[in-house]
Amino acid sequence: MKLFDKMPERDPLSWNSMLSACFRNGKPERAVRLFVWMVGEENGRVLDQHSMTCVMKAVGRIGFLGLAIQVHGFVEKFGFGDVSEVCASLIDMNIKCGAVGLAE
Repeated sequence: MKLFDKMPERDPLSWNSMLSACFRNGKPERAVRLFVWMVGEENGRVLDQHSMTCVMKAVGRIGFLGLAIQVHGFVEKFGFGDVSEVCASLIDMNIKCGAVGLAE
């Protein structure tokens, strides 16, 4: 994180690398916080399908339904609802958060 914090500019690849690293190293809460920072810092400009699938995996691991609903809103707001990879992650996240009805 120290090197990431010192970067003068961050592109989608650098953000997604950090999101993925947090999640893969067993820190889904940190990945979600980073996603929130990313959206705030970049106003959503760097969001892509990889950002969305990674944060959905993290939210699914945490299992917090309220957060899953918010992320679902981001999927709709930023137009990722037609991307099959994102749709699959959305279904998985909702099921893991106990919202089987939302996954249908």
